[in-house]
Amino acid sequence: MKADSAILRQKLNSMCFEAVVDAAVGYYEKYCELRAEMDEKDQMYGYTASELMKYKADYEEVSALAVSLQQENVRLQNQTDELRKNRFGRKSEKMDGKTRGDEFGDPLLEEMDDGDALSNDREADSDALSDDREDDSDASPKTRKTRRPACRQVSKEKKIREMQKIVIYDYSVEDLNRKYGAGKWTCKSWNVSEEVRFLPSSLYRVLVKRPVIRVYDSDDSNDFREVAVPVNKLMLRSEVTPSLLAFIMAFKFVLGVPLARLSRTLSYRGIFMSRGKMSDWIIKCTDRYLKPVYSELMRQMAQRKYTQIDETYLEVIMDGRKAGSKSYIWCHVTSEFEKVRPIVLFCFELTRSADHLLEFYAELKDYVIHLTSDAYSAYEKLATAKEGLVILGGCFMHLRRRLLKAYDVKLNAVRDEKLLEDTPERRCLDIIGKLYKADDDAKDLSAEERAAVRTETEKPLVDEYFDYIRTLDISDGTFSEEMEDAVSYSLNHESAFRVFLDDPMVPIDNGECERKIRNISLIRNNSLFCYSVGGAETLCIIQTLVETAKSNGCDPQTYLEYLLETSLRHADDDISEYVSEMMPWSAEYREFEEERFSRPLGEMPVLCTEEPDTPRKSDVDEARAERRRIMTENMNNTAFRPAA
Repeated sequence: MKADSAILRQKLNSMCFEAVVDAAVGYYEKYCELRAEMDEKDQMYGYTASELMKYKADYEEVSALAVSLQQENVRLQNQTDELRKNRFGRKSEKMDGKTRGDEFGDPLLEEMDDGDALSNDREADSDALSDDREDDSDASPKTRKTRRPACRQVSKEKKIREMQKIVIYDYSVEDLNRKYGAGKWTCKSWNVSEEVRFLPSSLYRVLVKRPVIRVYDSDDSNDFREVAVPVNKLMLRSEVTPSLLAFIMAFKFVLGVPLARLSRTLSYRGIFMSRGKMSDWIIKCTDRYLKPVYSELMRQMAQRKYTQIDETYLEVIMDGRKAGSKSYIWCHVTSEFEKVRPIVLFCFELTRSADHLLEFYAELKDYVIHLTSDAYSAYEKLATAKEGLVILGGCFMHLRRRLLKAYDVKLNAVRDEKLLEDTPERRCLDIIGKLYKADDDAKDLSAEERAAVRTETEKPLVDEYFDYIRTLDISDGTFSEEMEDAVSYSLNHESAFRVFLDDPMVPIDNGECERKIRNISLIRNNSLFCYSVGGAETLCIIQTLVETAKSNGCDPQTYLEYLLETSLRHADDDISEYVSEMMPWSAEYREFEEERFSRPLGEMPVLCTEEPDTPRKSDVDEARAERRRIMTENMNNTAFRPAA
């Protein structure tokens, strides 16, 4: 820089004054041009910097939004997968296909056993174990099935023995003569095979004639009064009968067929019954004839010492509240280990509060009951109100569902099952699986044997599970929200989860109640809602009778028909005098059911179809004249008899 200045100085000294001025002006103009160009570039560079800062801020905001949307997408995808699994797949916590080394069948399998087509209980309650009674000791771990508790119903073999048997000879002499020639063949023996043939149930339109009679009050006069034979019907001036109403109720509340669909099906056979008419029959006859039986079952249920309880929602349109308000149906079930006189009771309530429980157990004072349920706060409130009289048992089914959700979240993130073999989620599921395997093997044992198994085998597994989860620090941020929820749920209700270890009559979970309540969900799915509170209460009454009948091994339709006929026969009597006959375990009902089963399907019962001979008027006049003659002779003999 100094050398350049020295050269410029020498050049200027050698120039004249005018040349120096010209050079200075030129340099000044060049300086101004460069300065203007520099100012322009400064403005351009400053504008670009501000834009870059803005773009950078926008980029950071978009990046944060993208991360948030990605997390939300993963959450929604997991939720979609779970909903799709529940809607179209197996509704279970089964680990087959998700983890390896599962050497036992899942006791929470909620899939219907296709091999048991004759089981009424499994048709309605498909949340159950597989009923494989054969020896499967040689089966592989993946194909082995775990036995489920025996269904509380009449065995398939007994049903077949009670069916009406008809012997038929399936051959034609003419055809055999045509094929082999007349006189060229003879019968050596018979090949016997057994078949079951189905005849569609028939509906008969019966014209019933009941006499109107003349009754003469006196033999001395011809005065008479007309008396009609009393009509013993469910509803006067109505065509409904016990058999028809039981048929409609069975389609609606056993098979889950909406009344509108049943009405349309009957119309194809020329039978026209509107949905409104059938609904009116059901509600009125249920309130008049079936409600007393329901009340008796409720009274007996409140006195049972071992109960499983759950609730589900139901939408009622005309309930006096705003649209979309949910009502609830509470389900009370006797313990799955109580084989004698089991009861399934449904109660309708507008809310899910503890008021129902407090009212249901208002008379609980002198004995202790065990309730197996989920961790809903209403049950805690009942236990607090009835201090020392209510023991709450936990449900390992709900716990395992939480653990499985946590496992699914990690599996979706890792996509490699081998990496999850040593994770807390997998270890917890393995312990719970071993616990269920041991408990399931003890279901068919006696109470004493089951208590021994629980003490020796199941209690160490429960201790191992809770000791392990106490070592997990869920506050360090390494666990998913689902796993944190599962661990917190376990620790908060540990005492309830241990109740089943102290009493062999307490089940390990509330699966029996959920299986019984499943038919309510089926009806809700097909019919969507109840129109009125009365309809919802009717639903609970009939479902109580249906599920109680199924639990006692009875045919629901036959039991409903029996209740209607018996109630109609005792319409003028006090319910307390015959209510014991109305129970599904009564000897009277068993006789009724045996008579129904012995009748061929589709055969009309024996009725009086010919007009009987009735006394003619001339015969009545002759009888009256004879009575008057005898009376006159007696009076004359008395008048002329000498005094003593």
